[in-house]
Amino acid sequence: GDWKEGSIKSQLTIRLEDEESKINLNHASASFLSAFFKEFESEYGSLKGDRKKYIQAILKLRYEKRIVSLEELLFMEDFKAEDLASLKPYLTVYPELPLTNLNTASPLILRALIASLGADHGSKRMLVERLEEACEKGGCFFRDYDLKPAAFAEKLKLPKTPIMMQAIQEFVTVLTLDSQTFRLFMKTKDGVEASG
Repeated sequence: GDWKEGSIKSQLTIRLEDEESKINLNHASASFLSAFFKEFESEYGSLKGDRKKYIQAILKLRYEKRIVSLEELLFMEDFKAEDLASLKPYLTVYPELPLTNLNTASPLILRALIASLGADHGSKRMLVERLEEACEKGGCFFRDYDLKPAAFAEKLKLPKTPIMMQAIQEFVTVLTLDSQTFRLFMKTKDGVEASG
């Protein structure tokens, strides 16, 4: 039809989601998935299905082939549709790289990622606390330079002990700050929806 200049705002709603702010089911380790499900249930309550079976289903599915859609999980006999609907905002099957965007990931995902590290419990707890403090003050804003372990420790005022630096090194190697994969959602004022 004939579009008047500026009228697209009133006709179409567009929303972008950063796929690198989510957990990539094709790459996430079993310990990351386990930590995520524990964090999720701690924050939102128990899932209808068994989280251990969910992890086994995800690992089995991606062993057989790359997961191309989250809906594939529903073909697994143990996965409940209600749980997938609740978990969907935190999960993705894109991109090819197994990195998480530190600036856009939810605190729940960052806590799970840190919990999955091989570091000692005290270092992980301090890392979570300092990261959440830093992000509460105005949102997370890290630059490429900040992903160098010494700069990261300094930014979060973490002790530069060998144990802490090892935890930081492990953490920053799975992070990115430059997302390249987004999901686009569009909805017309008439309720027609599309995504890609």
